[in-house]
Amino acid sequence: MCGDLDGDGRIAIGDASIILSLYAQQAAGMLSEEDIIKKLPFADTDSSGAVEMNDAVLVLTYYAQICAGITEESFENWRTA
Repeated sequence: MCGDLDGDGRIAIGDASIILSLYAQQAAGMLSEEDIIKKLPFADTDSSGAVEMNDAVLVLTYYAQICAGITEESFENWRTA
């Protein structure tokens, strides 16, 4: 599922942390093209075609809204609304 990088079935802070780590590794040239392609469908939460800081911001914003009771939508529906 897009945004669920740790595979626990929910979108949470840990997923944003993984996205930021991927972004940093990519920027430092530490990820192979194969690794990027493999993780992109999960990490590219804004559908820009790249792993960027905004992807983590979307995950954190969604998680905050879930915790505050502002939304109960799935991440997929929320991010495309």
